[in-house]
Amino acid sequence: MSESPQTVPSPKDTLDAPATTKDGPDALMRWLRIEEDEAHQWSRQPFRRECEKMEEARGLCAQTTQDLAVLQQALAQVEATYQVLETHTSGVRSSCEPWMEKEAHLSELVKALEETISWFDLAEKAGALFDQPDPSMVTHSDFLPMVHRVQEAIAFLNAHPQYLDTPRYKSRFYQCQRKAAITIQRYILQQWSGVEEEWRAGKDKSSFTTQHVRLRSLVNEIQPMVKVLESLALDDPKERIFPKECAAQ
Repeated sequence: MSESPQTVPSPKDTLDAPATTKDGPDALMRWLRIEEDEAHQWSRQPFRRECEKMEEARGLCAQTTQDLAVLQQALAQVEATYQVLETHTSGVRSSCEPWMEKEAHLSELVKALEETISWFDLAEKAGALFDQPDPSMVTHSDFLPMVHRVQEAIAFLNAHPQYLDTPRYKSRFYQCQRKAAITIQRYILQQWSGVEEEWRAGKDKSSFTTQHVRLRSLVNEIQPMVKVLESLALDDPKERIFPKECAAQ
């Protein structure tokens, strides 16, 4: 006679009725595994972690609120201090404004005086440059610009006749212009005479070409000097720069 097959209880039955010793150890182990699966499935651990995160965020918000309150209190103190300082310094600022305006006015006066003095100081620099006996000083980079500066200085003195030293310095500047004009004339005559001698000495065609190039180079060199002389002549209706003996050259 064959034995009837052993029936395996369903999970629901195992939950409702724990395994007995009659079911054997295998059935008991199955029941325990089912219990563990059910416990894991319905575990509240993820929910508990989210709750902990929320509590942590709530704590941070509370701390931030407290910090903001402290900052607001500090800001209120700063504003109160600023109002006190504004009240006490408004009078000082009102008193200082006229002095600041006077300082700005004095600064402008100092700047104007420095400019005026610079025109008078120019006489020393121009005299030192134009007193050089060598005619080649005309080729110095500062020579022709200094002639223009002296012209500007004379124009400045003509516009300010109220200065006590205006007549004396105008005379000095006219002397500087006369020396500069004579030096320029001597240099031009010296260079032109040299080219003329070379021109007369040349006989063959090659020397003619060389002298032609030399002449064109000299013309380009003396052209700005001639313009300076013309400008000085226009400013010299009373022959203070070009006396008769100088003009004759």
